[in-house]
Amino acid sequence: MVDLSVTLVFILLIILVVLYLFSKNFDGKKENSNRKNMNINSNPWIIGAFILYTLSFVSACVSLFKLWVYRSEDFGSKVNYYVGGDAYNYIINGTHATVYMLLSILFTLIASVILIIFYLKRALKLKDTEY
Repeated sequence: MVDLSVTLVFILLIILVVLYLFSKNFDGKKENSNRKNMNINSNPWIIGAFILYTLSFVSACVSLFKLWVYRSEDFGSKVNYYVGGDAYNYIINGTHATVYMLLSILFTLIASVILIIFYLKRALKLKDTEY
């Protein structure tokens, strides 16, 4: 559990660093190409936000799986089964579900902030080029 959540956080950090590096090259073009810089389909921030929304969806699905799916060894197959007692397994699964849902919320918030900043920046640049 901890390994997957740490891996997701490292993926988030790598995505943010790559986006920052690409955006420096993306915004460093000449002044007369402002419209080209604001192309939504090729902007690395939009692509990064989409990736973060996808990670958020995956994390939420893992959270709901941890929360709703449990089978002990009494039924033959073990799913989300860690220790001998059912109560302990429910506590462990509930904790895992909480962590994954918090990661999902974190990814959603970061992706939303990225989109808000991008569109505000785009609106200000388009307003400056009109006058």
